[in-house]
Amino acid sequence: MLTLNVNDLEASTQDKDKTTNNNLRTMIETAKPSVPLEDYIEELKERQSTQQNDNVDDRERDLVLAAELGKALLERNEQLTLDNENITLQYSQKLEQLEQEKHSLRRKLELLQDDYESRVIELKNDIANYRKRLTDQQDSARQMEKSEGKLVQELIEQNERLTHN
Repeated sequence: MLTLNVNDLEASTQDKDKTTNNNLRTMIETAKPSVPLEDYIEELKERQSTQQNDNVDDRERDLVLAAELGKALLERNEQLTLDNENITLQYSQKLEQLEQEKHSLRRKLELLQDDYESRVIELKNDIANYRKRLTDQQDSARQMEKSEGKLVQELIEQNERLTHN
């Protein structure tokens, strides 16, 4: 029959979790004499191994989950980056289009203003010409009236002379 040396057992499990060592010590100290010591040690080793395997499995699942989450975040970040670049490109294109339209509208406005100013000058010249023609016609009409008045006066005088002679 093997004798259990607590120090030997502790030395073999130094790298293990402190809680596991404390649990193991407590179990050894309180072990019932009816269970063979080898079986008891074997059972403890199996429990410890199972715990370690469970911890490794949990860590592996955590690592896989973290990797999947990281990958999903990277993909989302890439998508958001692409979306941002597309929005920036669309904004730049729209801004360029609006700048071109603004330039075109300013040019059209300048042309319309130039046409308007030319038309106003032309109309002012037409008005001045019509006024001059009107004035000339009025002057001509006055001169005709004077000439007609003189002619009528001369005719009246000639008529009177003829009637008196």
